[in-house]
Amino acid sequence: MNINRNNYEEYFLLYADNELTPAERKMVEVFVKENPELKEEFCMLKLTISSPDEEVKLMDKSFLMKKEPSLINKKQEEGRRNIAAWQAKLIS
Repeated sequence: MNINRNNYEEYFLLYADNELTPAERKMVEVFVKENPELKEEFCMLKLTISSPDEEVKLMDKSFLMKKEPSLINKKQEEGRRNIAAWQAKLIS
């Protein structure tokens, strides 16, 4: 892997997403030093990195679980399917 003017944007994104090895990260940093006109672009991209707020906690996550439909809901859905099937037969 060799960073150059044709592929540096991909490397900048990989750097920002922390998807590069330490050696590859160093390679990007050296490239930016050798190409100072790209430093602003590189720095702006790094500003887009956000980290989670450790103080925000969701204690009760139970409401995130999908609830099983009740027997009444199952019967209603079955009724809707039966009506739709009969309507389809009547139309055809």
